[in-house]
Amino acid sequence: MTQPLQSAKTHLLEFIGAEETNLLVSVNLFRRDMDAFPKLDGLFQAPLETIDLKVRDRQNLSADDRHRMTVLALYLYVHYHLYSTVTNILRCHLSDAFSQTRKAIDATLTVCRLVRQPETLAQYHERHGSYLNIKRTVQEANKNPDAAYPDTEALIEFHEICSQYGSHADASAFVHRIEITEPNELGKSLFRVHMFQKPESDLEFRYYLVQLILVYTRMLWLMRDFVGAQAENFDNSDWANAIRAFGKSVESEKSEIEQKIGKMTNAGDATE
Repeated sequence: MTQPLQSAKTHLLEFIGAEETNLLVSVNLFRRDMDAFPKLDGLFQAPLETIDLKVRDRQNLSADDRHRMTVLALYLYVHYHLYSTVTNILRCHLSDAFSQTRKAIDATLTVCRLVRQPETLAQYHERHGSYLNIKRTVQEANKNPDAAYPDTEALIEFHEICSQYGSHADASAFVHRIEITEPNELGKSLFRVHMFQKPESDLEFRYYLVQLILVYTRMLWLMRDFVGAQAENFDNSDWANAIRAFGKSVESEKSEIEQKIGKMTNAGDATE
């Protein structure tokens, strides 16, 4: 039996067309959950209009200026990856969405350390191992009974999921994409790797989408104090309360979806 590779009949324009179709269908199907995106986006952007770096001489930056600019640049980097993550999952690139989220979590953990230990800024810019392996650095610090980086456990746990399914070329990253078709009338089958990954059900798709929005909400929560403090005439307390309330609503939505998935699973087990 011969198994020709997919590449002989793969075309860029068809791929682009399929991406845009996936995007439009996903936005229509998951409109309810997509309503959460502009709310989170608005929370990310809320303090930005009133932040003035007050940098007048970029050639002679003070240590405080360099520190503030670095942290705020990482904040904007995370915000960019929120857009990239959501558009990837809507286009049915689930693994790529995980990969983008992993980078954003790395950036958030980096912010946590820079805020707590501003004296390590040079290490960050020099690509010191403690920053290149920031997840491990934070994990080690959290082994102390008085956790050095509280509220990071959920992000670290999701970082592991992202690493497994979206950031490395090990088997778990692509095994769910591989397909060997049934032989045709000539005895030939096709060996291919799917360019799109769509969850088995719309409910499962919703779960991934809501979970990713929740993870980015947690990232925003961890960066809120430093970023809010840079904004002038900005009510950091009200902003924090809005982030907390939004996070609770998304958490509730996630729990509701999990219950529905559980009922579907139990019903399927009962009919086997």
